Amino acid sequence: MLAGLEQFDRVVNTWFEDVASAAQEAAAGMAEVALTYILEESPQFSGDFVAGWEASFSTPSLIWRPPQAGGAGLIKKGLTEPREKGDPDSIDYALSKAAPRLSAAVRQLLGTPIFLSNSASHDEPYAWKIERGEIEFRPENPNASRVVERGAEFVYRRFSTIDRSKLAVLRSVGV
Repeated sequence: MLAGLEQFDRVVNTWFEDVASAAQEAAAGMAEVALTYILEESPQFSGDFVAGWEASFSTPSLIWRPPQAGGAGLIKKGLTEPREKGDPDSIDYALSKAAPRLSAAVRQLLGTPIFLSNSASHDEPYAWKIERGEIEFRPENPNASRVVERGAEFVYRRFSTIDRSKLAVLRSVGV
């Protein structure tokens, strides 16, 4: 009888561990879906703001790692054209920076916070100004404020209920 209970206990504990692992993978998938939405909807001029998005877990990232090429300096010098919302160079750069952190977040304990942050700065940090709509956006960047708020709403609408197929999608994101 005791051997049967021990086996049952192992089976149940393994199941709980698998469920917790799947849920954490889904959480990292949701973070990546949100980040992708935010990147695609963020306004661009130099691309530094979009490239400045970071993913982290446990604590928010407070560093700013803009791309080494391009950026505001070159645009001010007239060496490149201003970018517009959806420009892929900065989006791809931000996703490549985020990928290792999101992959690591998958392996964390269930409930580990995942952060998306942006500390882009030129003369001053300006991510909050963009989020609040306190910046006058060019016509190439329509509806470019409140990207984080809209990203959270997008993820909520898409994943407010998660069935087997949505779980599989979330677990496969970034893999």
